[in-house]
Amino acid sequence: MTFEYFGDEAFLTTYKSFLHELKVTDEQIEEILTEMRRDSSDRQLESTRSLERKVNLVKHYTPLSKTSFVLSADDYQPPIADLLRKVKQRRFDMEEVVSLVEPVPELQEVYTLPLLTTACLRRINAELDAFLASGLPVGRPNTMNRQGILLCELPGHMARAHPETPCDPGSADVDLIDEGLLSSSEPVSLRSLLRLIFPDIGGKIDSYRAFTVEYEGRPATDLETSIDSGLSYHYDNAEVRFVLITLIVCNAFG
Repeated sequence: MTFEYFGDEAFLTTYKSFLHELKVTDEQIEEILTEMRRDSSDRQLESTRSLERKVNLVKHYTPLSKTSFVLSADDYQPPIADLLRKVKQRRFDMEEVVSLVEPVPELQEVYTLPLLTTACLRRINAELDAFLASGLPVGRPNTMNRQGILLCELPGHMARAHPETPCDPGSADVDLIDEGLLSSSEPVSLRSLLRLIFPDIGGKIDSYRAFTVEYEGRPATDLETSIDSGLSYHYDNAEVRFVLITLIVCNAFG
């Protein structure tokens, strides 16, 4: 369940009757509001904190490779790589694009796509593992996640530290998304594929949020050190309209 919060009065006007129908008491609603006020306050400071973390990582983290998140033609699964070649030669068939996207049985608006190779994802996972081993601070995808990484804070190949200015250092999500998946040759870019899959909203992407998650099959026992075992109530610092999931390899990149 997702709520929008624009202040207590607006929240109560929109959701109070609905929550009462779900047998949520006034005391429980007040607990929800208390949590939302705190998260809303934290979010207003998040941009500044995020930039501080980015600059700190550019200064103190040495990546395995500065190009770990840069995609080349060899990083795409054969069907996509073949289609990209045909696009460049102007001899692709739109039906080939459509055939690559397969709906997941019994799930609404969930699709699979053979996108990146196992070797590519292993390279990305190796970089993520190296970063986690460094112990350096990074923003998390949401308020309950202890293992995820926001790629917008991880240094990319153009990362530069500018502590004297509010300049945003280049980051891994720029390499992987802006200059990779979103900018791939039409009609094989994610933007085009999403327009094809979700014709009502897919062509209107104006922002994205790239992050990793890692889940363990057993329940968490130590809240400070254990790996996340699943999702529970949490606050996301994003406006999410749909979720795109790529191939999961080594329980790290998704």
